[in-house]
Amino acid sequence: MALDINKQALTAFDRMGKFVNADEAFEAWISGDLRRLLPARSLPTIPIDPHFLLQGIVKDAFRRRVDPEMRRICIETGLMHLEKFGTIGPALQNDVGGSLPCVAFAWLATVMLEAGPPKPIYSPPRLSHSA
Repeated sequence: MALDINKQALTAFDRMGKFVNADEAFEAWISGDLRRLLPARSLPTIPIDPHFLLQGIVKDAFRRRVDPEMRRICIETGLMHLEKFGTIGPALQNDVGGSLPCVAFAWLATVMLEAGPPKPIYSPPRLSHSA
């Protein structure tokens, strides 16, 4: 006799005290595949999952930051993580029992320091002063 197993039940997990079904952001995060992680940065998901997704990207890109593209991804994603942390932080703090774990911002600071100051997007023309 074959067992009828609900596949949705196999992808449910506890988030913030509730069981929720895994979405594409969660699936991308657990895959660890940068090709899935990068597009998932902009997907709507529950408040806590962007932390794990973005931190995973920053961590992987930081390790490979010798490659200019990985350095760019590390900085871009780290800044995105920082920007979203106002929403992510309270959900993460609630989920882990009150204290925030170490997050990816140290990697962001390091790679930005190594990269040097950002190149200006626009430089106004210099006016010559005639006497």
